[in-house]
Amino acid sequence: MFNKAKNKSAKVNECYVKIGDWISWSWELSEGLVSINEVKEFEELMKLLQFVRIKEEDDRWGWSGTTKGGFNVKMVREELEWAGADQVEYLRIWNNWDVPKVNVFIWRAGLGRLATSDNLQRRGVHMESYSCPVCGTTMESTDHLLVSCSFARVVWGQVCVWLNLPLVGNGGSIMELLHELVSSVKEEKRKKMVQAIGMLTSWCLWMNRNNKVFKRIAGSESKVIDEVKEISYMWLKYRVMMESVSWEMWCRGNLVV
Repeated sequence: MFNKAKNKSAKVNECYVKIGDWISWSWELSEGLVSINEVKEFEELMKLLQFVRIKEEDDRWGWSGTTKGGFNVKMVREELEWAGADQVEYLRIWNNWDVPKVNVFIWRAGLGRLATSDNLQRRGVHMESYSCPVCGTTMESTDHLLVSCSFARVVWGQVCVWLNLPLVGNGGSIMELLHELVSSVKEEKRKKMVQAIGMLTSWCLWMNRNNKVFKRIAGSESKVIDEVKEISYMWLKYRVMMESVSWEMWCRGNLVV
């Protein structure tokens, strides 16, 4: 019916006439209804409109999850948690210490939506090799690249040493690794910081992979670690506004939050 509408930008109050409590719908169509399907669709539309209540106020977008009509991500997350949506556990990971692109990256990684070789193969994309571009030992997947790849294991090991935490990343998924990393922190106030660093580490591993694939630049584990320390320190200073932490303290692992 939308294709038939003469004015596709018309507001609701331009499409009806109200007489008392009775509403008469009026449609300006570019042409008449010519097929049986169009007639049926129109009849179904009119049946639905019988139950619509018109309020004398301006049109606006609303969100049914709140009485105020506003929308925010927190409400979606709370509704999913209330519904017991275990399959979308990754949606609960959102850390405002990290920039949005890192949070979105982790969200996509949890969904298995990264453009890794296994996903590209399933989509019918032909490649010279589907092996991990970093280690070259097995097919690239999200969890291999970010968790079980020999390169990633070294990086995670050095991150744990830097943070004075037990080693993590012995297989499993990236979401399981992040959960294990945060769970190993005893001090509650450090958990958010460690989670942010873990998410950033995953992002830096991905960027190292992209440099190898698209720029033919082979990075080193130490370079990735340096990037994690430098970027996380900049975010700590300018996003979280913790100016009391010096660069020397940060590099030594004396993380005061």
